[in-house]
Amino acid sequence: MRKPIIAGNWKMNNTASEGVALVKAIAPLVKEANCDVVVCVPAIDIPAVSEALKGTNIELGAENVHFAEKGAYTGEISAAMLKEYGVKYVIIGHSERRQYFGETDETVNKRTLTAIAAGLTPIVCIGESLEEREGGKTEEVLAKQIHEGLKNIEDITKIVIAYEPVWAIGTGKTATAEQANETIGFIRKTVGEMFCEKCAAKLRIQYGGSMNAGNCKELMAMPEIDAVVIMASWESHLNLACDAMCAGKYTAVEVAGAYSVEDCWKLVRTHEETGVPCMMLENCVYDFFEITTLNMAQQGLFGNITHVKGAYNHCLYDIWPDYNADWRMQYNMAHRGDVYPTHGMGPACQLLDIHRGDRMKYLVAMDSDPVSLPDYLDKHGRTEDAKNFQNGEVTLTLIRTEKGKTIQIEHNVASPRPYSRLYQLSGTQGFADKYPMEGYALESKNLPETITSGQTFTAHEYMPEAAKSRLMEQYKDPIIKDMEERAKEVGGHGGMDFIMDSRLIYCLHNGLPLDMDVYDLAEWCSLIPLTKLSIENGSVPVEVPDFTRGAWNKIQGYRHAFAQ
Repeated sequence: MRKPIIAGNWKMNNTASEGVALVKAIAPLVKEANCDVVVCVPAIDIPAVSEALKGTNIELGAENVHFAEKGAYTGEISAAMLKEYGVKYVIIGHSERRQYFGETDETVNKRTLTAIAAGLTPIVCIGESLEEREGGKTEEVLAKQIHEGLKNIEDITKIVIAYEPVWAIGTGKTATAEQANETIGFIRKTVGEMFCEKCAAKLRIQYGGSMNAGNCKELMAMPEIDAVVIMASWESHLNLACDAMCAGKYTAVEVAGAYSVEDCWKLVRTHEETGVPCMMLENCVYDFFEITTLNMAQQGLFGNITHVKGAYNHCLYDIWPDYNADWRMQYNMAHRGDVYPTHGMGPACQLLDIHRGDRMKYLVAMDSDPVSLPDYLDKHGRTEDAKNFQNGEVTLTLIRTEKGKTIQIEHNVASPRPYSRLYQLSGTQGFADKYPMEGYALESKNLPETITSGQTFTAHEYMPEAAKSRLMEQYKDPIIKDMEERAKEVGGHGGMDFIMDSRLIYCLHNGLPLDMDVYDLAEWCSLIPLTKLSIENGSVPVEVPDFTRGAWNKIQGYRHAFAQ
């Protein structure tokens, strides 16, 4: 499976200040995107936009690069100049460069080779004119652009090909799904003949040409599209996920995937009817501390785990305006209960082997009266919205499992406080806690000297920092061993996004069970309606549906799958 990429440029339309404003507006909308997001900007905008993109998951690209390292090329820009400002991608051979500035397949090739040598990722544009398509010359034109533009490239996977039919750029016209699929298939076949089929299978081919919400479903149904990553607004997740599974596409859906018990069951039924894998994109289970602690727990270090905590405590006061069309505030205004439970639930459920030996049986929820967010709305002139606000200041949920374990989950996006997902476990032989300070409480007598280094300590206090470091190194999960350095380099919520995407691709490539399946998705998301039901009925116990239909203990113990 190829990692999706979404890239765009604004041509000669925005000043530097306008570009900064645009990327700041885009950043919160794509901050949990599980694909490569790239903005390619004019050279003069690069310094300002580069600064604005710091701390985001958006990569910076340029709209052009010269093939010379340096020299008397007035008005051009070199790869070294781009790299100095953190540019990672560069558009090469755009139709407008070919049409207005004399770009040829030869210069495209020279620029592409230069970009690769400099460590930049070229987005090489190819496409036919309307006259060429109507004259039946599409394949001839594209084959020539591929053979001449990509010659002498050693590793074709280091580039992205952008198929942009010239006749569909900026015209409002769009290739039909069949046209796009057929042409992308031809491009991949031609690249396979020129290089190798395996390389061509890994090559990312981006379609551009007035794609819109109206044609998205049709395009999704085409066989050259492998998978669908859903990162749209919350209310659209369910239908898009079901459409993708029905189309036979591997499906990955951002949190949360469903908002009613009926929706949870619909996702489960669709998966069971289609047989298509569907993964919840819950990145917090891939946090370095969480995944290392999970490995410790699976090896019995904490004994019998009896209680776990999770949370999403994140004051959003300063970023509410960043949510386009106010969608997140609107949801909190209209709903009680824990509306964002999966960041806490994911790690907790993996620790307790939920639907892999145990299941959530019932829950009780309560909330405090909303105060901070109504005050926020009132201060911003939204008095009526403040009066009708539904979501509690803090929502607390207690869950009991079939095997007598307990889970505590918190939600608070209103109060001023440090960020916390809690992540805490209590076992018969030890304790782990991530917030506010990462630490373990274990008996030194139960640990080898390679960890204790001769020190004596008890589980009544956190173990010494040096011992903790040795412990985490010894119990480092194989996933972290393999990906830690690359994950930290790429980033995305500290590297969690990179590991999540990589695991999705790895499991699909190798035909392995996904780290999080549709039953996880349904179980974790069911807290949204179930906590609401409990709260609105005086915090009564509410039964958690068995989405596995009795199969919750067929697998004993949660484990990450690996190819042999």
